[in-house]
Amino acid sequence: MYTLIQKVIDLNKSKMWYLTVISLIIILVVITKLRLKGRRKRILANKIPGPDGSILIGMLPLFLQGPEKLISSGLKEYRKYEKSSFKVWVLNNLYIVLTRPEDIELVLTNPKLQKKAKEYLVLQESIMGQGIFSIDDIKKWKSNRKMVSGGFSFKIIKSFIPIFYEESNVLNDILKQKYNNKSNECDISAPISMATMEMIGKTALGVKFNAQNGGRHRFVENLQTAMTAWEYRITHPWYLSKTLFRLSSVNQKHDQSQKIINDFTDEIINKKLDEMNQNADNEKKVETDDDDDICRKTKTVIEILLGNYHEMSHEQIRDELVTIMIGGQETTAMANACAIFMLAHHPDVQNKANIFHLLFTSTILFT
Repeated sequence: MYTLIQKVIDLNKSKMWYLTVISLIIILVVITKLRLKGRRKRILANKIPGPDGSILIGMLPLFLQGPEKLISSGLKEYRKYEKSSFKVWVLNNLYIVLTRPEDIELVLTNPKLQKKAKEYLVLQESIMGQGIFSIDDIKKWKSNRKMVSGGFSFKIIKSFIPIFYEESNVLNDILKQKYNNKSNECDISAPISMATMEMIGKTALGVKFNAQNGGRHRFVENLQTAMTAWEYRITHPWYLSKTLFRLSSVNQKHDQSQKIINDFTDEIINKKLDEMNQNADNEKKVETDDDDDICRKTKTVIEILLGNYHEMSHEQIRDELVTIMIGGQETTAMANACAIFMLAHHPDVQNKANIFHLLFTSTILFT
């Protein structure tokens, strides 16, 4: 009996040894192949200044520090080379960082270079799909951009002012409640983010999320989950591989959120289409001047996009709406938070702009 058990143990050890050797051989073959395949790229890259990093993994250790430390460490590296272009290796991927305006202009105006990097696959494979931020096809991008920009004309934006005003007042009340009299501190990031989400929801989709008042709307919650998954993939470069990402625990949460977001957006599109079809026979186009334009019924971005339903597919419209929601919310919230933060640190600028008088003491009425 003992001899039999010993033979089984020896056999398992032998199998493990063979598996280890085979795994090492496979890894060695893959590394050699990657090195040979990228040989010319490495020769050219060696002519560009920049941190070399460790062999094969490059600057990967920076990403392992987490998002916050990644930004601070990245800034330190940037300051070393901020007066010239420099290279960064992450695994087998080469990135060229441009710092001079003339170099940036050269790249942005070259049609041959107007192709999305593979990192954009993170967005394409997610809820943004083929929206204008992540689409590969330049011709489709130009066409879609033209139609999307129609939803942000001066007249349209002007009609959104009552919504901006209403939600800004709600935000003002929330910030007053969060203000700490003892420390004179106030966390503005989350409240501004939710205020912006509410504004974008009303103006783009015609939907009230109740985000500022603690409403747990499925679209808002799952949007945050999807964006967290993007951050996870980008800050863990090996998960840029779709195959590897599928093996992660984050993928399942992302896919569930993606389905919920797509289903919700589809519901809104179909509902709005039904409304537009029902009202098509009764609608009359009324011409108004700029002064009266603000008093008419606000036309949302989704209604403008659905006006191009004969030129854009259902999926395209959905992708553009989600892109607008994400791009508009993130960029606007960040810009507003930075503006308020800087105003708080420069009272003299507040006085010059008469901010307190215009925003907090004046009474503006919209009908």
